[in-house]
Amino acid sequence: MSKEELKKLSIVKLRKKEKNVKTLAYIFVPVILGLLYASFDDYIGGGEIDSSLSIIAICSIGGFVSLLPELKNINEELKSRS
Repeated sequence: MSKEELKKLSIVKLRKKEKNVKTLAYIFVPVILGLLYASFDDYIGGGEIDSSLSIIAICSIGGFVSLLPELKNINEELKSRS
């Protein structure tokens, strides 16, 4: 969401959006850790590295990182209103 769209939201909706983004970020963390663990376990075990598993792990990291600017914008808007 752009900053202009965030300014149009009420504080209640901003808090709800903040909670939703944080929940999604907390979901990403165990998924990323599990995928990285599986990839490293295959690598250390001497087996073949599953490229699709590695790609999914990289995309999951990208998804997590893409949430951070949105969370920052929401927090800035909430601070400016209080």
